[in-house]
Amino acid sequence: MRRIFSRAGLALAAIVAALVVIVVTVQIGERIRALLLPPPEKFLRRADKMANNGEWLAAAPVYKQAEVLFHRQGNPSRELYAKVSQAPAEIESSPRSLSDWLAVLNQDLMLPGAADPDTRLRVLEIKGQIETNYDAALAHDTWLGIRHLAIQQHEFELANRAYGEDAIALYMLGDMAGARKQVVRAYAAAKYVFRDRAGQVRFASLIGTGMAENGKYQDSLRYLDEAIALAKKNSGAGYPSVAINAKIEALRGLKRFPEALALCAEAMRIPEQYHLRGRLYQVLETRAHIFEDMRDLRQATRDYGQAVQYARELGYWRGLTETDGPLARVYEEQNELDTALRSVNEALDANQHIPREMYFAPRNLAIKADILKKLGRVADSNNLYERSLALIDSLLITAPTPNIVNSIITSLSDVYSGYFSSLCEQGKFAQAFSVIERAHGRVEAVALQSKRHLPPHAPTAQEEQLTALNLQLIATGDQRRRDELSNRIAAVEDQIDSDPWSHAVATQPASLEDVQNDLLPQEVLIEYVLAEPVSYALAITRTSATAYALSGRSDIEPAVQRYIELISKGSTDNQLAYRLFEKLLRPVREIQNHTSAVFVPDRCLHLLPMAALYDGGRYVLATHTTSIVPAATVFHILRTRARLAATREPFVGVAPWTGERNVKHKLVAAILNPLRGGGPRSTDFVPLPESEHEVEMGRKKIDGLLGAKANPAQLLIGANATEENFKKLPLADYRVFHLALHGYTDIEHPDRSALVFAPDPHDSREDGLLQIREVRQLRLNAALVVLSACNTGLGPTGEAGIANLSTAFLQAGAQTVVSSLWAVADRATGEFMDQFYLHLAPNESKAEALRNAELNMLTSGLPPYYWASFEIMGDPDGTVAKGNTL
Repeated sequence: MRRIFSRAGLALAAIVAALVVIVVTVQIGERIRALLLPPPEKFLRRADKMANNGEWLAAAPVYKQAEVLFHRQGNPSRELYAKVSQAPAEIESSPRSLSDWLAVLNQDLMLPGAADPDTRLRVLEIKGQIETNYDAALAHDTWLGIRHLAIQQHEFELANRAYGEDAIALYMLGDMAGARKQVVRAYAAAKYVFRDRAGQVRFASLIGTGMAENGKYQDSLRYLDEAIALAKKNSGAGYPSVAINAKIEALRGLKRFPEALALCAEAMRIPEQYHLRGRLYQVLETRAHIFEDMRDLRQATRDYGQAVQYARELGYWRGLTETDGPLARVYEEQNELDTALRSVNEALDANQHIPREMYFAPRNLAIKADILKKLGRVADSNNLYERSLALIDSLLITAPTPNIVNSIITSLSDVYSGYFSSLCEQGKFAQAFSVIERAHGRVEAVALQSKRHLPPHAPTAQEEQLTALNLQLIATGDQRRRDELSNRIAAVEDQIDSDPWSHAVATQPASLEDVQNDLLPQEVLIEYVLAEPVSYALAITRTSATAYALSGRSDIEPAVQRYIELISKGSTDNQLAYRLFEKLLRPVREIQNHTSAVFVPDRCLHLLPMAALYDGGRYVLATHTTSIVPAATVFHILRTRARLAATREPFVGVAPWTGERNVKHKLVAAILNPLRGGGPRSTDFVPLPESEHEVEMGRKKIDGLLGAKANPAQLLIGANATEENFKKLPLADYRVFHLALHGYTDIEHPDRSALVFAPDPHDSREDGLLQIREVRQLRLNAALVVLSACNTGLGPTGEAGIANLSTAFLQAGAQTVVSSLWAVADRATGEFMDQFYLHLAPNESKAEALRNAELNMLTSGLPPYYWASFEIMGDPDGTVAKGNTL
């Protein structure tokens, strides 16, 4: 991370200040001119002020008065302006469809009065509002035209609004990167340049809505609550319906159903009073999702059905594509297959009217595919699933960040798991494997297939600002100040450009045959798919591939979460460990005659140490070597890529926190709670005195193993172990890394998870936090990276995998990563690492060395808390000896 106050930053501040002065001057002039306006213009300005704040209902009668007066004056352009401005208040209660309204507005644009630039802008603005809910392709063209014309007329605030509104169209058209960029920039301009409070409310609502739709529920509330609070604070501001509906969705995602339903009741009052069908549609559609989650299928069916009826009345094609699909799903669950098929067909037919909008199409195609499978039309079902996956790929191409890639895959997980399940039932295991591999480990596979490292570059303004904010966050213990800084950090993160590889899509996942050829005779790769009502374990060996049906996700996940909670706190429960063995491993026959198990976990299984399951007599650790990998495709890439480049340096060890409490610097590490979030703190630093011994032990064993007398290891100990010193090393030249630091894991914001280096007493451009986004950009060529830090294996999980420091180091070029799932005492960690390096030295494989270190602790009577935390991710085979293949 980089420090702030570059020339570019100062220049930007000067530009913003100048723009603010211009805006304020213009506003004062507007007020003076308003006093001199004739009566109809006064009506128009008063109505415009209300409309600008989103109060179109209140503005409509004032516009009507202005229209009458302008007609008497014989002023057709202003009369037309006032007339079309009443449309937003009339649309939702009018018998006209959206297409009818657009036809009227297109005719208005042909009238002589529309030649006036202000009037033309207003007609186009109303047209853009309708098209945003009708056809994103039309809306995109209209908002581009509005922005161009507004700039010509020096209507810069309107130009900014058009820029932000266009983001909705881009999102629905599948350009997620462009949508994200535009709405974030429009929000910043509305808030800081134009002081456009209504625009700020609008764009904060849109940002929050996007976050909620991508599963970032807690994050979305920050923007949504800002929009709601600002709307309430400003007298005359319109009801923030977009923010309210998105907040309902966020509360639903957080399982806070009573709060969500209470907010639904509040949101229904005004729409029911004025019969605003568009708003009623929005609330009913969201409420139906809540009832579906609560398994009240009857009420969900009623709400979905009523929302569909409003969408039909409005001619709201997107509403039909959005809601008819879930309605079909609910009918299907009630075994009303013919009715379900009619509903989903209506959704897909509606999509034909807006063919460039692809957002809901993958889900709807998959819903129809599942219905057809149950009706016995298997070939048609397979074809629809393939079309759905192709559309998802087109969405992923434009996803702006790896986290959004993961969010999209997780939100559409039913497509992958549904098709996988269907193919397994058909006995088509090779195809089923290919389907699930398009979801599992997608980010890691793309990174490894198309790895491009960023060249050294001067820090951007955003990077400098992030560094400064991180340093302030670490230094303060005041919670209100920390909350403020966390919000500012999130705002800057939204403006950072995406990773250089994130727009690529892996050409093809590895084939089943390729993976089988990669496996050693003693290895079995077990890939899990957690779904409802049936989960699967696909067991792959050199000569076979078999899918085993398991219990549903809702049965597996609570038991997994309970067991993780117990053993990570030092408790044991062999009965629960046995039940999990029975659910996850007992059905897999191949586990009995293969001694090395490579697991591709799904969802919560990423956090479950499989070695700690219990077969009734022994832990799995006693009989098997275990490892995990994000995807079989990643396993294939690691096994088959080129040999290690010649490395001049054998080992680098980093141990910053070796001494007593350091009170001289602002940055000191803490015991970091991975579930707390909010960033690391500078309080209660606990030294890691064993960490120096760890890296010394690793250095001696690796030097002895590699015969590296002429190339001594590089050690960064104590105050020398800064982030800047680490980054200055020729990192691509080292075979083994041992990083004995504090780790910080942020479940809500995985890119903020970090390794904590020593404070830099000099004027460094780094903040001491090597965050995930920075790890991905490192250029490594390492056979082994050992993360001897707490919680480095933790992260948010989903269908696409897990986002944590281990996967980031794989993406950076590591062949194998050792990490931990929970915090273990410093002395115990030191003893474990001693055993690991002792076993690694005699040329045992990396996975065997880890297992033997764990066995030593198990046989000494220690519970899983002490040994099950450590896991191997990546390629478990091979040693770190020079010349071994990657």
